[in-house]
Amino acid sequence: MNKETEIDKLDELERVERGAFGQCSTCGNEIEGKRLKAVPYAINGIDCENAESYAEFEL
Repeated sequence: MNKETEIDKLDELERVERGAFGQCSTCGNEIEGKRLKAVPYAINGIDCENAESYAEFEL
């Protein structure tokens, strides 16, 4: 497990404590159940995650 994954898991535990588990940290919408099942510590929904990933590669 890499350090970024560990940090993501700790961030999600904090979100559980605040009652924000399953809520996208970018847009505030509910994170899709399939995504949470695949990545339980996800902090963004798939659309927001993809948008952030693509933004990193824009020239």
